[in-house]
Amino acid sequence: MTAGEKEDKRYRPVLPNPPSFRTVTSYGRNRFLFVKKTLDVKMRFTVEQAKPGFFIGHIDRFSTESEHEPFDHNYLGWEKLCRAAFASCGG
Repeated sequence: MTAGEKEDKRYRPVLPNPPSFRTVTSYGRNRFLFVKKTLDVKMRFTVEQAKPGFFIGHIDRFSTESEHEPFDHNYLGWEKLCRAAFASCGG
């Protein structure tokens, strides 16, 4: 890098390429939603298209993470994320 160049400090994650994505998209024009947990409040319940047919969703928690609480599926969080995914797909 030369003195005149600025370093790109944006986070550029390596895209996961699970075999299930290739399998799902091999059957036609399908979409694949990869969900990951995020601590960033601005990213929660958002969906971004990483490449054609591949979407990355961000959620605050998958389920209850404390052994002292009863098991909870985080229904409200999943509903928000699914609605965002549907909107991202043109629905």
